[in-house]
Amino acid sequence: MPEPKSEVNEPYRSVAACSNVVEDALFYRLFAQAERVRWRVADVPWDDLDASSVSAYWRELVLDVARSELTTFDGTRQFMERFGHNADFSQWLAIWFYEETKHPQVLMMWLERVGVGVDSDFLIEGRKSPRFATSWLGTLTLNVIAEVMAADAYGTLARHAPEPVLRHLAQRIAADEARHAAHFFVYGERLLLRCADPDRERKNALEVLYLWLNAQTRLDHPIGQILDSVQSTPTFREGVRPDGFVTDPLRERICAIIGAMIGIPLRSRADVLGAMRQLLRRRREV
Repeated sequence: MPEPKSEVNEPYRSVAACSNVVEDALFYRLFAQAERVRWRVADVPWDDLDASSVSAYWRELVLDVARSELTTFDGTRQFMERFGHNADFSQWLAIWFYEETKHPQVLMMWLERVGVGVDSDFLIEGRKSPRFATSWLGTLTLNVIAEVMAADAYGTLARHAPEPVLRHLAQRIAADEARHAAHFFVYGERLLLRCADPDRERKNALEVLYLWLNAQTRLDHPIGQILDSVQSTPTFREGVRPDGFVTDPLRERICAIIGAMIGIPLRSRADVLGAMRQLLRRRREV
């Protein structure tokens, strides 16, 4: 028997169609970008590692971060279940999955060298991830936000980590996360260019952004969960960033990024709320 069609996927089937994948698909351009800047695990300067500089706090912190990074497994599964019909995007997922899988791997390698081992149960439990948003652009928006937050958080880690190899890893991972945010962004742009109802998709994106602006790090995404946990510790507040991860400049930057993706200038929560109301009025008038 044929598999039942997904109601979630149906509005995007025309977006997924591609007559010449090499010429038209975003994947090939994004693949080339990744190839030019990709770093290798073999090139990590492991011999420079100074285990004596790592406190129990930093061991526990990196263990939590490595656990949160393992959710890429379940995230990839959900992407393929919902949007596997999109040949271009599902090709790009191979890049994302590979590069994201390196992150917990090198963090666990670092942990092993400072005396913290993990077992297979750690890997399996860490792979569990919250369910994605129901809309495609809502899902892409959430992932743009998450990747920008991750890049900013790893940048903070690189500036404050007491150990040189951990700083090296954080810098490499931060660059990956920033590039992944840019790639989710271009797929969001492509969706809006080719979907049947762009305003509906803009509304979906704005709703996710507005939820994040109100929930901030508590947003139901692995990066939000781990950042909320990390920033609640006295060690973080006193020694790293007293005002937490989500600062006003980060809020403004994420608003501007999502606004650029959907073609609406945004800088603040008020801008997002105003844009949502304008879209609702416009839809009523049609």
